[in-house]
Amino acid sequence: MNSAPETGATAEGSRLPTSLVSATLAICALPLALRWFGVDLGTPVAQKGATSLGPLVHSLLEWTGVCVAVFIVPLGLSHFTAGRDRVINAIGLVLLASGMLDAYHTLAADGIILGSSPNQELISVTWTLSRCFNAAATLLIPTLLVFARDGSSSPGPRFASNATLVLGALAVAAVFAMWIASVSTALPQIRFPDAFIPRPYDLIPLAAFVTAASFVYPRLIRCSPGAFSQAVLLSAVASIATQLYMAFGSRELFDHYFYLAHGTKVVSYAVLLAGLSSELASRHRNDAQARGDLKEENAALRDEITHARLELELRLARTRAGAQLSTSDFAHDLNNLLTSIGVYAELVAGGLPEESPLRDEIECIHRARIQAASLTQQLLSPGEPERAQIERVDLNQVISDAASLLRHLLTDETRLELQLARDPQPVWAS
Repeated sequence: MNSAPETGATAEGSRLPTSLVSATLAICALPLALRWFGVDLGTPVAQKGATSLGPLVHSLLEWTGVCVAVFIVPLGLSHFTAGRDRVINAIGLVLLASGMLDAYHTLAADGIILGSSPNQELISVTWTLSRCFNAAATLLIPTLLVFARDGSSSPGPRFASNATLVLGALAVAAVFAMWIASVSTALPQIRFPDAFIPRPYDLIPLAAFVTAASFVYPRLIRCSPGAFSQAVLLSAVASIATQLYMAFGSRELFDHYFYLAHGTKVVSYAVLLAGLSSELASRHRNDAQARGDLKEENAALRDEITHARLELELRLARTRAGAQLSTSDFAHDLNNLLTSIGVYAELVAGGLPEESPLRDEIECIHRARIQAASLTQQLLSPGEPERAQIERVDLNQVISDAASLLRHLLTDETRLELQLARDPQPVWAS
């Protein structure tokens, strides 16, 4: 069930850079290495309060993720407009919704959204809700996409409507839950600092990310091969690291694993941005290569047309040269015959008395020979034929000449009589 890619940009040659994969995996493993060397990036408990840097660093990390998620949307829409790739468009909308929920979570954490709940508990609850939404959306939307592409080259309008309904329902549910949390005077306990799993509710998005990375995203890569689909899988790896560090490591707000979990979440968004950029760069290269190949094919076609035209002109020239040579030989032979006819006619006329009626016949032969000689001269003359000269013609003479020729063809029982005009109208002819 390997469907053909929708556009040139999603060709199998478009792969995620190995350096990006290595850097992402290294960043995801960085918290373990830092703890191994005794480095703690968390804010000490004694410094927490109004002057603590914890909320500031948390806000910077969150807003960075929001900006990356929002920036992906116009790039995805431009890619969708150019290539009608619904994979990038769908994941881009998921990131947009996730970024908006992250923004709500950040505003609540900064105290801009005022509520009845304690700020620290609200931060934990809104974080868990936003991560649950992100995990559910990134699991369900690609799942719909994979099933929509089974047996077809691209998902149709039904996938768009289903994805919109699912994404809208999840977003409404998440926003409503966050609003309820904001106005509630008492929130459920989310953090258990002394337990083996201090944040057990973060296991819910962790399970969703593991399921998506294990079963859904590999099929998505087979259905829609390309750098962006590979980036979706790599982003899921970073999201799994985020949930692991938050669920098993973070016991207090603004501690070491709290910051690193937020950092790896930003990395998961940035990986998608890098994959989309790689996809767009691949499309640009493929389009440039296609334009270059088209130019080469056009140039080759023009050369073939020019070569064929030159060959045709050469053949026509050879044909005209051969025809002109044959015509010239024919005209020379015919001219020799006409010359002989003229000589014999003059010899016959010279032996006839002045009053002999045969002299008129001889004169007709002489005029016919002159006309035939003119035609043979035109055959011998190269280039364009000369323009016919218009001159005055005596119709009585023309009719008399034609009658003298016809009389030789008539039998003795047939008599030809002419009634010529005494004063014929002038006629101009060639």
